Amino acid sequence: EEVQSILEVRRALEHLAVSNAIRCASDQALARLGELLAAIADCDSPAQAAEAAWVFQHELALASGNSILPLIYSSFKPPVITLWIRFCKLYGIGALCRNTEKLYNYLCARDQEGAARWIDEYLGRAISGSQQIYSE
Repeated sequence: EEVQSILEVRRALEHLAVSNAIRCASDQALARLGELLAAIADCDSPAQAAEAAWVFQHELALASGNSILPLIYSSFKPPVITLWIRFCKLYGIGALCRNTEKLYNYLCARDQEGAARWIDEYLGRAISGSQQIYSE
């Protein structure tokens, strides 16, 4: 139940971060996210990939222009890292990269609707779909 709650909060926060970043982030900030995406792909272990994914998400929160979002992301870091490690062990680092890359592509296209649908889809799979990361 706690894991599901964390993912539900993360979904809400990610919608806010992505919406604001699409509207406000500079091209330079989006390019930085691209560098961080590449760093995830270069990881050799689930722990490294989880840390790199957290850095991407934190940078996304910064790019959103909302000064509170990075603080909230930081407060959730330990459980989120644990969940991403589990995700990578179950589905592979490549799956984490593909999810992040698809989100990044929507960000770069500044496609608010596509990004929102993707967030709901991939986090929905983690909550109750084909890529669950916890046992009910």
